[in-house]
Amino acid sequence: MVVRIRWMACVIGLPFILSSCYLARQGYTQLSLLNRRQPITEVIDRSDVDSQTKKKLAFTRDVLEFARKEELVVGDSYQTFVKLDGPAVSYLVQASYPHELKLKTWWFPIVGTVPYLGFFDVKERDNYASELEREGYEVFRGAASAFSSLGWFSDPVYSSMLKDDEVELAHLYFHELTHKTAWIKGSVEFNENFAEYIGEALTEKFFKELGRLEELESAKVRRRDRELFKVWLKDLKGSLEKIFEEHSSESKDQLIQLKNNAIEIALSQRPKFQVADYIGQGKWNTPRILASSLYSPDTKKFQDAHRCLGLKTMGQFAGQLKEILKRSSKAELEALPRCD
Repeated sequence: MVVRIRWMACVIGLPFILSSCYLARQGYTQLSLLNRRQPITEVIDRSDVDSQTKKKLAFTRDVLEFARKEELVVGDSYQTFVKLDGPAVSYLVQASYPHELKLKTWWFPIVGTVPYLGFFDVKERDNYASELEREGYEVFRGAASAFSSLGWFSDPVYSSMLKDDEVELAHLYFHELTHKTAWIKGSVEFNENFAEYIGEALTEKFFKELGRLEELESAKVRRRDRELFKVWLKDLKGSLEKIFEEHSSESKDQLIQLKNNAIEIALSQRPKFQVADYIGQGKWNTPRILASSLYSPDTKKFQDAHRCLGLKTMGQFAGQLKEILKRSSKAELEALPRCD
């Protein structure tokens, strides 16, 4: 079963990985997509474009103006539109050995080591996922509605980005622009958590400024479901960490059985969601647990760091934090500044 990770922000460049075939195919497809870009102003004026698309593209301009006020790096991002042939812009695969609690990684220029691989064609993704399974990996197949080129290209608005409501769309833009503003090479989990924090904070601030409190309140119900999921996921991951630590001398088969039992217990104790079931009905395995954990930030630590630095805009905060973390041995929550 292919599960779409709605909140995932995938970064895809031109990686020197796997083979020259992979590089050539993904690079060619990415450039082909970029060549299909149309200026948003022209799309809005076209008679053959539906009203919802026009409305959300107009809304995009308002979000970008707010992002500029917050001093996020916008540049020429999201000034153009690309209509996709499918439901996602990128199809992802993540993998881990069933007896280990760590994701397989790949190396990308610019972004460094990342725990996922992206394909523009779902069949290519599935073929590679099957290869990984034959090599003994567990795999998780996901999809991304957007990705950031970190300023190397003029990122367009993809039609896949416009499926959700405007609260979610604003969050997506703020998340992606955070990547463009401050990306720490080789620190995917930190980058994603940081972008999630800024995305949530700026979305709330933006909709309050617009006076659209009813939509914000509706989004908060989903966010409460998301928080329930984060607690469930943290507990599940914690139980697996304990198993792998306390039973490290056990055989691979025994570790796998203990892990699978813990997952089954967690699924039997799923929280009661109000509107959004973030657990779903698909299979949960090690890569899905670890992949989902990449997007579950400890927002309080980011809030404390922001308050500690005393910076007014999120762009200032992102820039300062990037400089601080450059001097740290590793980008992680423990490296955030504290004033206590």
